Amino acid sequence: MPAFPLSTRSLLINQDSSFFLETTSEGIFLSSQANKSPLFELREPILLAQGIAETPNQIHLAYIKTSGELCYTIVSTTGTHHTTSLGNLDTRNNRYARLILLPVDKVIHIFYAASHLSLPDVWRITHHLWNGQTWKSAQLGEVVHPRYPVYRVLLDSKSNLHLLMMTSLGNRSALLSNFFNGAYHIWAQRKEDLSIPREIIDMTGLILSGDRGYLFYAAKQPGTEKYEIGFASRINLCDFGSTWRIEGNSLKEISGPWKGFGVFQSEGNLSLLVNTDQERLFQFNQHHWNLVSNFPSKHLPTNLVQKSEFGINHTEWLINSEDVYVPLFIDLIQSSSLLIDNDAIAVPIFNYTAPLIHPVTNAIPFPESNKPKISNTSESTLPPEAKDSSTTNEAELMTNLNLIEDTLSTIMDNLISLDKKMDTLPNSLEPLASLMKQNSRVFSAAIESLKKQDFETLQALHSLEEKIVQLKQTKEKKGFWERWFGLTKK
Repeated sequence: MPAFPLSTRSLLINQDSSFFLETTSEGIFLSSQANKSPLFELREPILLAQGIAETPNQIHLAYIKTSGELCYTIVSTTGTHHTTSLGNLDTRNNRYARLILLPVDKVIHIFYAASHLSLPDVWRITHHLWNGQTWKSAQLGEVVHPRYPVYRVLLDSKSNLHLLMMTSLGNRSALLSNFFNGAYHIWAQRKEDLSIPREIIDMTGLILSGDRGYLFYAAKQPGTEKYEIGFASRINLCDFGSTWRIEGNSLKEISGPWKGFGVFQSEGNLSLLVNTDQERLFQFNQHHWNLVSNFPSKHLPTNLVQKSEFGINHTEWLINSEDVYVPLFIDLIQSSSLLIDNDAIAVPIFNYTAPLIHPVTNAIPFPESNKPKISNTSESTLPPEAKDSSTTNEAELMTNLNLIEDTLSTIMDNLISLDKKMDTLPNSLEPLASLMKQNSRVFSAAIESLKKQDFETLQALHSLEEKIVQLKQTKEKKGFWERWFGLTKK
């Protein structure tokens, strides 16, 4: 999930549909998640590309060709598209990173950062604006970072933009912000909002209901090879009187190497995915951030662009495989149940052990006034037999339970039938019948002994079945994800 160079995969989702954008040095390929049909293809060397599914029928793309041409394309699900060239960039002497696209009604915003080869640590951020009549551009200042430009753009409910930039100032970092008025299309003066006594290596954030802003930043702990994650919030981004405030303690002792992180909001849940040598998922629960899942890093990076009722969220995430473009932990980052009955989808999603909730010692307290509503799963636990297996999942356990019961039932039915048939044999076969009946009764006794020996195992399986039923008895609420999984059946 490293943000730079930009992931070649982007998953574009909204409340009704989803699309997959793949970018390589050879070109761009855009397809629908519903039927994998191609919608747009460009066979030219591409440096960076980004997209967003504004509506179920319309996708916006912005991309920089290796030749330097900056383009904006709007694609319809009917297959038609229209491309506008915004000029040529100097790709021979400059590096380019973090391309961001934000369509707001009929206004289009495109951001990118450029660094000259002679000054690789200094990144200049540029904004291109389509105001409905013409394209305009503006330079928004510079940030200093030895690896990549650390900046984000948040969109509030009034169509205002909030540019957040983290710059390194020696032994500390500063959060710089700027405000774009959505009604008058003008930028304010940028200012310093926070001073953090650490070298910040990465940053992500989003806006939730009520225009409350959340910001997460990662820093390397001094004198160690570990990282810590800090958390800041702002009560109302539309209120000029509100300010950014660092909340509570940081998450510490995060092992490296650092690959990136992302934040995702779904049905009141706020989830933080941290990708280092481990893939760690944190969720807010009981006024703290809790570690929900922790497994070795092995999945593919993707850029997740989510348009929801709260706005637009650009973030880094992970997907399960190149064949099934399903966001990792999708069953954990929403509160309602998912009815998944397709093997191609179900296997990648449940390829890890059913997670247990492990509270983090130095968890970050969430502001009480705006805490998300999340179902509390910490009270549900699995029996010891299930904890000992790292590969068994609920589907396999249920299958094994049914198989054992069906097998025993079939064996006993056959023995009873054999016993009855022995009584009908002719007298001349009576010695043989007696022998067969004796052997069948011995076998029957052996089966009964086996059943007694496996009684505790069966009890454990029945107990697990009850736990699984309890876990699945959550409030059903059909939404985008259920429809999406239905559409991705093969």
